[in-house]
Amino acid sequence: MARQETTNLSSSPVRRRGGRKPTISREQILRAAGKFAPEELSIPALAGSLGVTHAGIYHYFSSRAELVAAIAAHASRQLEPPPPGPWEDWLVEVAFVLRGHFSQFASTADLAAIGTSVTFAPLVEALLRVMRDAGFTIRQAGDASELIASCALGGAVVLQRPNFDAAALVEDLQVAEDSPVHELAASAVDDDADAAFRRRLAVVVAGLKASLEAPTAS
Repeated sequence: MARQETTNLSSSPVRRRGGRKPTISREQILRAAGKFAPEELSIPALAGSLGVTHAGIYHYFSSRAELVAAIAAHASRQLEPPPPGPWEDWLVEVAFVLRGHFSQFASTADLAAIGTSVTFAPLVEALLRVMRDAGFTIRQAGDASELIASCALGGAVVLQRPNFDAAALVEDLQVAEDSPVHELAASAVDDDADAAFRRRLAVVVAGLKASLEAPTAS
């Protein structure tokens, strides 16, 4: 769902450090880094591909995690909104787009940094407009954006553990037999990731609808 790149990478704030002036630009680094799979990206490999020393990379990025977060932020600028539709359905599709974006980086970078990579992305701007047009206040629309992004980030993490055994974990933790956690773990057996994600989003959407329909306090 990526669109043609139009973002000017040089508009991003540049971190300047001491030492000699680097022989490479921040935008050149990001473009080259974007060609690596996230799990294969390293400062030495990136520096080697660009023919520069490690210091040339560290002039702009203090760590690999910071670099990956910058790549994720740039990639988020290319996410396109789903086709128009009822806001409830549209919001669910946005969550799937965001989950796909987050899942590219969920196993390789700080989750907080990845989660904030979409804060000012055009997709989020479209989400705010759709929610506001549906009758939500801008603050409610912002809250909805945070909720959907959080759900998508959690969904991306779930995709990183396809063989997770909830029942075995409950046993290992010696949870009391009368705890509802046992029932929940049993219900999660063979739970399809997409179906479970859509089910959780339905809870969020139901809450948003209720807040929209609730009378406004005078």
